[in-house]
Amino acid sequence: MNLISTSAFCTLGVLAACSLTEKQCSQGDWEAIGKSDGVQGRSAEYISKHTKTCAKYGLIVNQTLWSGGREEGLKSYCTVQNVYVQGRNGKNLRPVCPTGDLTVLQAANDKGNKYYQIQSEMENLDHEQSRLRYEISRLRGGSITPQSASRINSLRMQILQIELRINHLRLQLGRYDQA
Repeated sequence: MNLISTSAFCTLGVLAACSLTEKQCSQGDWEAIGKSDGVQGRSAEYISKHTKTCAKYGLIVNQTLWSGGREEGLKSYCTVQNVYVQGRNGKNLRPVCPTGDLTVLQAANDKGNKYYQIQSEMENLDHEQSRLRYEISRLRGGSITPQSASRINSLRMQILQIELRINHLRLQLGRYDQA
């Protein structure tokens, strides 16, 4: 497996929070940097971060090349499949796409977000089931009293209710599993 340095990741635009290095500012493949920013759905104002970073090194940004690259990158960001995937990752559609496409793109992003919400709820319920099962095993480890037996039965009922809710959510999830 090849290991890629952090600066190489930044060059490729893989890490969203990377600041440009002095070398990146001086060599400035502004079209590629802009394309990477566009693919990530960054706004036109994002160039100000690059301008500020490069100014520290006494270097300037080629805004024209960056803007052209960003526009090219936005073509990848502003697709139904991509904004759906963004939603499935819990991210909202960024306001960078052409207005003519917004209704369809927003619907895809909303569908992805709904999937994310259902999946998150299922994970939370699964954790709650685990917690309840642990409590049952803890109660069983001690001497069984009428109170502990009653509590165990109550916990079992809660687990069954959670299982029903998870099954219901699984059925709902199927409606949102594709863009």
